[in-house]
Amino acid sequence: MKLKERILSFLFPPKCVFCRKVLEEDGVCAECEKRLPRRKNPHIKDGVPFVDELYAPLYYEGYVRSAVLRYKFGGIKCSALEFAKILKLCIEENLSGKYDCITWVPTSKLRLRKRGYDQAQVLAKE
Repeated sequence: MKLKERILSFLFPPKCVFCRKVLEEDGVCAECEKRLPRRKNPHIKDGVPFVDELYAPLYYEGYVRSAVLRYKFGGIKCSALEFAKILKLCIEENLSGKYDCITWVPTSKLRLRKRGYDQAQVLAKE
């Protein structure tokens, strides 16, 4: 590890995306991984018009909701990688071969100016 990386890691240690516990490396701590509120059936039957299939890997509640809000409004862009891993697994298990591309709905120019980044775009790119 380079000196600059060591200093940054010391000043800003990696934390669990969900509980913010300090970790050895970026990611999700073992406790949060075990208790993630995963949906037993991620397929959402009450779909959206013009959408063939809709899936959600986790329930949007408690510490998952808090983590998503930190990501969207708190500037915690590094969470995108962990959220993308969860989404990737859901996509592989449920939508393999059923899609042409993964994209996002761009945020408004006002929100982009306020946040400094388009969180949906960052997530889609991951």
